[in-house]
Amino acid sequence: MEGLNFPYKAWHKEEKRIFEVSCIKFDKQEVWEKKQGNSFFKYKLKDLILMPYIWQKDKKFNSIYLHDVVSFKEESFSYLGVVSWSASITGGSTFYIEDYDVYKDDLNNDLPFYDFMGTKFSWNELEIVGSVFSKDKLIVEFLEKIKTKEINIVNIIDG
Repeated sequence: MEGLNFPYKAWHKEEKRIFEVSCIKFDKQEVWEKKQGNSFFKYKLKDLILMPYIWQKDKKFNSIYLHDVVSFKEESFSYLGVVSWSASITGGSTFYIEDYDVYKDDLNNDLPFYDFMGTKFSWNELEIVGSVFSKDKLIVEFLEKIKTKEINIVNIIDG
């Protein structure tokens, strides 16, 4: 199938489910899901939220995607974060973990779970526990807490 064959998952807003994307045709605003055998199903891009693979694995070797909720455990901490993405005006971009309780800088800005020097921890120390679309009680409570802050993830959850 011609189109972008890049590792993505998608959240279907109406069907309330996540599926693995087989192909994206941006020129036609189409996303294709491979069904059983060799059959494919086409969706309109506007009905989905894309979740690109961030080229990292968690501690159980599961692929990590944008909008996944991950847990991190330290000696005395166990907390959740959301896989997020940031682009800079200089043209660079990065995936990072948005967290809401720990690691604040002097201006009270959220700092990512992972820093580029690897001084705090690495992606493979995290564990995927769901996504921002999950109905799991722990994740729903965490996401409700997030909604009290002015962040982009609210648009995704409510979208």
